[in-house]
Amino acid sequence: VTILSGQGYSLLWPEHGEMVRANWKPGSVVVPPNQWFHQHFNSGAEPARYLALRWNSWRYRFAVINSDTPVDVSLKEGGAQIEYEDEDRKIHEIFESALAKVGAPCHMGSMVPWCAQKESGHSHK
Repeated sequence: VTILSGQGYSLLWPEHGEMVRANWKPGSVVVPPNQWFHQHFNSGAEPARYLALRWNSWRYRFAVINSDTPVDVSLKEGGAQIEYEDEDRKIHEIFESALAKVGAPCHMGSMVPWCAQKESGHSHK
């Protein structure tokens, strides 16, 4: 992942391993190790843009192009994606803390059960 604009961080960890935080800004490159879980977080007040390039990845090696089966499937269904309701709560707590430092609101209340910022039903502009 090449960071084009914005600021934030990525959390990376092997299954049952310790989580590593990598802060990023424009020009940074984040390369998750093979078979590691990872998430990218925009913790700035402005939008972040990044370019994700994949080549010869074990993650996509057996994916069938034009298949009706999505590449990112929940761990509960045999895939490699951790759903929000299944992730470690500290992941979202770290994110909310980072947003608070720059005065940015969290808009994930409808997706993350324990999000402190519950959606009010109003649209965000």
